[in-house]
Amino acid sequence: MKTHKIHITEKQIKVLEELLKKDVYIISAPSLSISTEDKIMESSYFYMPYLSENIIGSKQLKTFKFRSIFDEEDDVDFFRMEFAIKRNENELKNKFDQYVFQNMNSSISFAPSSPIEKIQVLTYKYIYESTNPTIESVKVDYDDALLFFQENGKRFMLACVHSCTSYSQFIRNDTTINEKIKDLYIRKEIKNDR
Repeated sequence: MKTHKIHITEKQIKVLEELLKKDVYIISAPSLSISTEDKIMESSYFYMPYLSENIIGSKQLKTFKFRSIFDEEDDVDFFRMEFAIKRNENELKNKFDQYVFQNMNSSISFAPSSPIEKIQVLTYKYIYESTNPTIESVKVDYDDALLFFQENGKRFMLACVHSCTSYSQFIRNDTTINEKIKDLYIRKEIKNDR
């Protein structure tokens, strides 16, 4: 059986480490599709601004941007998380140059704000069982979601949408998060041990 592992890189882990101890107060998106029953919000990407201190101690605005894309490798379909932190819109345009940047028409408020204390990288695994004897079965293992834990005890999730729309999900509701993580595995936990 072939195995495909599609995981975020160590460089991307460093990006997530930068978010630790940062206050989350708002997440923006160009538009939101909302499932009121499941309490899931979907968009082409999510945009999370936060304040960070530079070397001399002055505050600067940075932005974490998250999206997922539908991808394929060796005839195997999967979803890939892409994210980056940049200081301004031009740098984000360079990283995500295939995006048509739109105004941030939708926002999700975190009131009161609270710092991020831990992030879990969650992985989705499935096996494609081939019924054709000439085609080998395939096991796919890919990073599917980021689960953020805040100091105030709240959680939120950014995840891939399992469709070819290349949309991403934002989930804040605990019941919905618990339902979503039933099919996922914790591959990596990022926290500040200091």
